Amino acid sequence: MTKDGHAVPLVDDLAAIPLSLRAHERGYSRLQPNLLGT
Repeated sequence: MTKDGHAVPLVDDLAAIPLSLRAHERGYSRLQPNLLGT
């Protein structure tokens, strides 16, 4: 997060990669792709 409390989208997407991969293995998909296309 930045000092003003806003999340940085790229960092947030990087942190969510393990969760995205696990969800994909279980048949879930994202409603919208993230910045990395996952």
